[in-house]
Parts: sequence; C-alpha cells; structure tokens
Amino acid sequence: MRKILEQANKLYSLEGCIFTPVSGHEGGRNRIFIVSRDGNKQFILRISAIGDRSRNDYLAETEFVRFLAENGAPVADVVPSAQGRLVECIEADGDVVYVSLFDYAKVMSFHTAAFADIPVESLTLFAVTLIGMTRHNLRVFVRLCSLSG
Repeated sequence: MRKILEQANKLYSLEGCIFTPVSGHEGGRNRIFIVSRDGNKQFILRISAIGDRSRNDYLAETEFVRFLAENGAPVADVVPSAQGRLVECIEADGDVVYVSLFDYAKVMSFHTAAFADIPVESLTLFAVTLIGMTRHNLRVFVRLCSLSG
C-alpha cells in the first residue's frame, strides 16, 4: 500500500499531506484515506480494493459525481490529477488499482423529501458511496433529488 500512496501523492500533487486510513466495512469495495494538510482534512482518496471493475467503470462513476456537483447536488466533487484525469491507474507490486480523489465535504447539509440532514462527517463518504451504486439506484437517487427541488 505504501507504493500506491507514494504514486498517488505524485499524481495528485499531495506533497506534505498525511494519509489516514478509514476503517472498512463489510462488503466494502475500496480502501479509503482521509488526506490532511496542516491538520486540515482536505480530500478523500479512494483506491479500488478488488479487481472486478475496469478503468471505464470508475471513469463513468466519477463523471457522474462530477455531473452531480456541477449541477448543485450536495456531493464532494472529484478532484482531477495533475494530468487532468478523474481516475488514475497505479501499478505496484504486481497489483493494478484505480485511484480517485474527492474534495472533503466540510460544511454541507442534504435536504430532500426522502432524506433528513446527514452529519457532516458522513457527507464525503456519502459521495464516495454514490460511486458504488448501480445505474438503477442512481436513477432513483437523481429522481428523489429532483422531487425535493
């Protein structure tokens, strides 16, 4: 994991940042790190943990999160790498993983007819969770959001 974090550090220009792992959960598909600089949480780094999805799968998901953010949905936006990519491929120790970086949600609330306010710490993980949703669930989510407007 050290080599992957070193490469992510370079790809996203995260020099001087501290990577703190977030505990996994049952059925979790990714390894998640909170990225802090000068004691301030700034980003969430998502590293694919299992090899059942392609770069295009991850790209489609991050493009959807980008779409949501650009259209006013309260999600943590995707941060492009220094090369302008939403998803980076890293090879280390014989493993291939896909990496994406997200803004850390500092102050947001989520109001819809279907959801109550979500605590601030949950919002960034909520955005990352969106990435694992099926297309059907994403359509339902978008419809619920449009009903609340």
